[in-house]
Amino acid sequence: MGVRDVCAECGRKERVYLAVREEIGAALCVRATLLKTKMLSWIQQDQNVLCWINATLSAAVLAHVVGLKTARDVWLALEKRFASLSRSHIIQLKTQLQSIKKGSQPITEYIQRIKRLADSLAAVLFPVDDKDLIIHTLNGLPSDYGPFKTSIRTKSSPISLEELHVLLLCEELSLESSQAAVVDYATSAFFASKDNSSARSSSGQSNKGFGKSSNRGRGQWGRSC
Repeated sequence: MGVRDVCAECGRKERVYLAVREEIGAALCVRATLLKTKMLSWIQQDQNVLCWINATLSAAVLAHVVGLKTARDVWLALEKRFASLSRSHIIQLKTQLQSIKKGSQPITEYIQRIKRLADSLAAVLFPVDDKDLIIHTLNGLPSDYGPFKTSIRTKSSPISLEELHVLLLCEELSLESSQAAVVDYATSAFFASKDNSSARSSSGQSNKGFGKSSNRGRGQWGRSC
């Protein structure tokens, strides 16, 4: 191969190299343009999401995300803040459930309070099973329900909260009937005692009047004699 052939070969390779470099450059340019377009589109979408999030926040919460530039930063800040609040809320709900008392409430209202607390815990992914609900329900009953609580705790088969609700309604009616009977008996005894006292008082006054009349009669007879 002569010098002319070598030069021709070198020229051909150079032209191929330049053509390839031009194609690569054009491809990179197109890719960069596409990436830039996608980046701009992503930034636009991110800013739209950021506006939507900020529009849903109250003034008090918005103060905690002022200055954050992306939707992701805002979301992470909100997640961190409300995670701690959620833990506090869960502890509060558990404490309320464990310390709940019936007091003077009807059984139905008492059970509804327990169900609301259980539903609130389930909503934050901390469900309470029926066995624990039964324990908390029995613990909150007053001393009047002592025999009832013993009978439930010694049952061989577990019961649901709905079944316990039905049994408690029956027990509530039984206790109300017993208390009404005691009140009726005490009222009857009170009025009977009052009537007896009135009768004794009237009898005493009659006897006293009769004695005075007899004495006046004997005095007059004595003087006439």
